[in-house]
Amino acid sequence: MKKLATLIAFGFCCAATRPAQAQGPDRAEYQQRFNNCDAERQRLAGKLDALRAEKQTALRELQQGYFCSKCKHSKTTIEKGGENFEAHLGRVKGERVAATQAEIAQNQNEFQDKIHNLEVDVDSKRLDCERVSMDYQKAYKSAQDRAQQDAQRDADARAQHAADEQQKALAAQKQKEEEERQARLEEQRRREEAERLRQAQLAANYLRFEEQMRDNNAITQAKLEEARRNGNLNGINQYSDDSRRNARNTVDGTNSGTLRRQAMGDGSGGYLSQAADYIREKRDSYFNKVTTDYAEKKLNQLFDQDDDDDGEYAPNVDIKSEIKSDAIHYLKNKFVQSSGPTIKELDRKYQEAVDEYEKYEPISLPNAFSEASSSVFKQLNAIVSGASSEEVEQMQKEFWDKTPKRYWVGVPRYYLPGPSKALVKDLAGFFTFK
Repeated sequence: MKKLATLIAFGFCCAATRPAQAQGPDRAEYQQRFNNCDAERQRLAGKLDALRAEKQTALRELQQGYFCSKCKHSKTTIEKGGENFEAHLGRVKGERVAATQAEIAQNQNEFQDKIHNLEVDVDSKRLDCERVSMDYQKAYKSAQDRAQQDAQRDADARAQHAADEQQKALAAQKQKEEEERQARLEEQRRREEAERLRQAQLAANYLRFEEQMRDNNAITQAKLEEARRNGNLNGINQYSDDSRRNARNTVDGTNSGTLRRQAMGDGSGGYLSQAADYIREKRDSYFNKVTTDYAEKKLNQLFDQDDDDDGEYAPNVDIKSEIKSDAIHYLKNKFVQSSGPTIKELDRKYQEAVDEYEKYEPISLPNAFSEASSSVFKQLNAIVSGASSEEVEQMQKEFWDKTPKRYWVGVPRYYLPGPSKALVKDLAGFFTFK
């Protein structure tokens, strides 16, 4: 029970001295008001106890004859005013007599009225003290509610900002896609216009060619007519429409037959066939090189590189080190497990030394308080949840074995040599009730 009470007190101190996350009421001011109120209540309670004792003594004296026949007061009441009872009797020429039942009842009623008034004052002061505590709780809850509302408002603002940014990103993406689509349409229109102009130019060229051919034919026909008139081409048939038709058929046949076979190389290795073989050979060579390089690259990247989402490859230097670390760890475990008890005992002592050294590592004051309070609350939760006494004792043993070392060694190691501003700041944060 003594350790449990110590843990509860320590947990309350950790909770009370934890740095406030939000601007709350002035705890020191409320504590002072409560202390003043409680001191006044205790003073009134002491006065009430003294009056009750005085009542009992006075009633006993009235019954035993310590009563003045002149002033009708008991010995205690008279001496309370600073005058000796015997001297008082001599001064007022009274006698020491026993009080009657009516006088006893009157004195009892007077005392009872005074006691009742003091009881009312004590109870009223107790309510005042409770009201101070309730006022602090209300102010603290109000501050926490305001802090929660502020946090919620900030979270809503951040969420709204994120949503706005997402909407902007979506709008920008849509605008970019629309611009790209318009660019593609514009490129398509440009190509169509270029094709239209090319076709128009071809048509114009063809018309000029036809016109030139007609002119050439006319010139040739005129020369033939002149030669015929001069008698140089006797026996040559006139270049008639039938002759032109026959010549055209001959050329058409040549173009569709011999020239096509020479160009395509139907079994004879023409120009186009040779070009196709050359292109096919280059294609196969390039394909083999690309596939070979790609396979080699993938094999190299199996340990040295990692594939990301964009299909790019970035160096990954952790794979080999992880494999090496795993191999060392595996060999170490195999060595320890397969060795005799001496190796295992040395390994166990080494691990214990490492764990003990970690208890003295530097730690800041807030982190030390956080560790201690977390351990305390963990123990309290274990007690409340009905954990076994062995488990609770083990947790308490670990707590008292670790916490003093963290505070008296770890904290000074964190701030020394020389107290720094960080220590002053942390102390101020922990011992300010704002």
